[in-house]
Amino acid sequence: MENRPPYELFRKLDLQFQLSDFLLVIDVEMEENKWKHFINFAFKLGYTKILIHSTLSGISYDKLLFPNLRLRATTAKDYAVFRDSFGNLHRYPVRVAAYNNVPRSFIYTNFQGKIVHTGYYMKFALAFLRSRNATFVPVYTGSDSPQNCTLAIQNNKVDMCADALSKNIYFSVTTEIRMAAANVIVPHAKPLLPYRYLTAPFNAHVWLCVATYVILIAGFMSLIHRAKIGRWDFSRQLLEVFNSLLFGAFKLANIYGGEKYIIFAILFIAGFVYSTEYSGLLKSMMISEVFESEITTFEELEESGIPILIDPYDRALFERHYIPDILRPVVRTVPSETLLKYRNNLDQNYAYVLFPDRWGMFEYAQHFLRHPKFRRIPIDFCFLFAGFPMGNTWFLKHHLSRSMFNGFESGVLDKMKLDSFREAVSLGYLNYTVTEHLEAKPLGLNHFLTSAIALALGYSLALISFLIELMALKF
Repeated sequence: MENRPPYELFRKLDLQFQLSDFLLVIDVEMEENKWKHFINFAFKLGYTKILIHSTLSGISYDKLLFPNLRLRATTAKDYAVFRDSFGNLHRYPVRVAAYNNVPRSFIYTNFQGKIVHTGYYMKFALAFLRSRNATFVPVYTGSDSPQNCTLAIQNNKVDMCADALSKNIYFSVTTEIRMAAANVIVPHAKPLLPYRYLTAPFNAHVWLCVATYVILIAGFMSLIHRAKIGRWDFSRQLLEVFNSLLFGAFKLANIYGGEKYIIFAILFIAGFVYSTEYSGLLKSMMISEVFESEITTFEELEESGIPILIDPYDRALFERHYIPDILRPVVRTVPSETLLKYRNNLDQNYAYVLFPDRWGMFEYAQHFLRHPKFRRIPIDFCFLFAGFPMGNTWFLKHHLSRSMFNGFESGVLDKMKLDSFREAVSLGYLNYTVTEHLEAKPLGLNHFLTSAIALALGYSLALISFLIELMALKF
């Protein structure tokens, strides 16, 4: 090669060559200042595995970057041992974007007035820098949106962010170790209103069968009464059928002969089966509570009219990594502050899109509830690999990737994640939620609806019976 440093070559190299070893051969004496300047230039581009060999002197030169850049004579064996080793950075400052993106990263002030940076991604970053004897330099972004983090990386204001983001051309992420998929979380079905318990034990098909049974038996008994007595009495026969269904006393006083025993057997068996099953189901429902139908598919979510709130960063993410077309009409893009206000308060007027770690935190906040406020629709979409976002030329990015893999393999990362759930709730970013407040309340309209419906149903049946008998008088 030529004896001058290859600046242009290193500018044009693909970033994948950051993992390569470079042997630069010169046939003159080592000019330390000139090559130190080049080593510093290559270091800023992320190239740290460089060995310079002078054929004139027969000496090979390696570099020591910390605490100050200097060149030293070495051998190929020593170079192989110490190349790419950054065990002690001598308090070298590493700029980390700091903002609130619970549970991955969040900031609070403790009782001593000290600012604490926590969250499981932030904790891992701090542990990594501490193990390398580097200095953590927090850089506070303008807002809590990940967009400010990525912008800071592009403008070279930070080296990394304590967050999990998907890779793009503007920054690198740690090596993929796990695929994450998004899910829509929707409000849990609301409790059934008290008056709905009247019909809840049976579905529509059973009620249709019961209604058909009542009409046929009451009509048949009226025909028998007409044949025996000579007049219609539909109202009395209808009451007899209802008495049997309620498993009360029924006499069949105006029906005689073998027909009475046949009808009595039918009414007794049907009434016993119906009333026993109905009362048993109703009692179990009143003890355990019954809820409206759950939203289990995207089609049901669209029909419910519940909007899905996302912020501009999520909007851009879903445009790149796919969002189901059926969800597009119900998606609403709002500022990140607005999204956090509604989502962290578990506002049930909206649905939200969460990745597994954040959904785990919401599950933790609800784990004392008998009936959680939100549930996950078990349909995955937007599959992506995510990791620490870092500058493309940051010299520690491959080291952080290896540490991330070791943390994942050992279970340390999962332990940090569970700890961050507890910490986020204890600090008030999320609160343990309650299903309802147990204070005395005045009776609402729903309390009287059951009685009103029963009264209206009774009057309606009486009116129908009266009209039937009026029409029967003409025959």
